[in-house]
Amino acid sequence: MEILGGATFTVSSATTTQFTLIGLNTSAFGAAATAVTARRVSPALPMLPEFLYVSNITQAAQAVVTVTQDPTNTIFVGQKLVFQIPASFGMVELNTSNSPETQDLAAVVVAVNYATYSFTINVNTTGYTAFAWPASTLSPTVAAFATVAPAGCQTAYNPLLQTYTGYDINKQPFRSSQFYPYMNIQAGAQSPAGSASDTIVWQCYKMETTQYGTV
Repeated sequence: MEILGGATFTVSSATTTQFTLIGLNTSAFGAAATAVTARRVSPALPMLPEFLYVSNITQAAQAVVTVTQDPTNTIFVGQKLVFQIPASFGMVELNTSNSPETQDLAAVVVAVNYATYSFTINVNTTGYTAFAWPASTLSPTVAAFATVAPAGCQTAYNPLLQTYTGYDINKQPFRSSQFYPYMNIQAGAQSPAGSASDTIVWQCYKMETTQYGTV
């Protein structure tokens, strides 16, 4: 099971001698892992991840995707996702580009089961190549993993109410930059954060970049 080395997992339960990973089914692996070491990932940057590691994708009219980390507060219904799957894992048909021109090709989350670290997407994968972890002997020097990343949100415009639905800025996306959803503003009399007792005016805009410019 050397192929697992380097991936990040969420521990679902633990005892004094062992721990369990709900997001990884190893029943199809050739042999049990031995001489394993694991370390805790430091939560130094309390941010949502840029991507999640994919551990399984079903062949179904609406595929069910399982990830290695707890997707709570990360995956939501209506969210658009893009996949990057190495050929050694199979199901490369699910790979999409994250460019604005092909944004509509992104998969959309239609259901989430946080208890099993899985979610359902609006993609029919019945005719796709089966997804499976490759043998450790096929793993390159630097492990290549199947991942899923945010690609925006599925929104709908209501002309009667003149409002958009399906978008929650508090939930989307996983992480857009190093400091999202936080801001690093320097303090000081001549600095953006000002000094004690100052009144700070903060304005936020929703912006979208297209091939025609910024809206």
